[in-house]
Amino acid sequence: HGTPDITELPYDSVGALLAVLDKGYLSEITGKFNELGTFEVWRTQLKEFDENWNYSKSYYITSSIESSFDTTSLTSYALEKSNKFGFCGGGIFAYRDSGVTYANVWFGQINPDNGITVWDTLLPNDAAVNHITKNENAVIAVGATGFSNTGIKVWKINLPSIPFQTEFVSDEQDIPGKANQPQVTVYPNPSNNYYNLESGKRIKQVSVYNLRGSLIMQKRIDSKRSRVQLESAGVYLMRIEDVDGNITTKKVVKW
Repeated sequence: HGTPDITELPYDSVGALLAVLDKGYLSEITGKFNELGTFEVWRTQLKEFDENWNYSKSYYITSSIESSFDTTSLTSYALEKSNKFGFCGGGIFAYRDSGVTYANVWFGQINPDNGITVWDTLLPNDAAVNHITKNENAVIAVGATGFSNTGIKVWKINLPSIPFQTEFVSDEQDIPGKANQPQVTVYPNPSNNYYNLESGKRIKQVSVYNLRGSLIMQKRIDSKRSRVQLESAGVYLMRIEDVDGNITTKKVVKW
């Protein structure tokens, strides 16, 4: 009941947080890469940021099978990370061969250092991959079957250990140099009005940037608590610096 208040937010070029690294963050974003006639080329991109959410590098997930076909599209709808096997991705691999378009379920093992797919395979497209989880030695993937999602299909994938330098950590506080930093809380988030800031140390300054890196507002505080207001709807990065020079970056949404 009542009238809904719907606001379309700007496109988020940062993407969804995929993993916390020992040196920052890794996000995932999927979108249409190209369009060749009636064939849409979709790609999943991984983007790396440092601990202050400054962009570092990015790469697209690719398949070792792509060179066998005229045109391909690869989207990974589910990724599971491990310090043992890197990434395991599950999604849809579509390709056009001799003018005919096909689609298959795709699974691949990805080196997180560079995005190179070290192993992948195609399976019949009878269940879209919706969820992936792991234990010590295997990955379990779950897919929905039927046009009305009337059933499920479960895959078990045993992956070999591969060497890589990237280290996944369980929480932002596990990042070297951040373990002893005071916790900073921003709430509510999302918000349509004010954001409350609380820190274990006195906050020196808060700066807010849009996703293009432009400074939106800056406020000097000198208190453990403060309040910040944003005018326009959107997605922003809030950079909070305490009096000891520790910096915490929070992603906030204004609706």
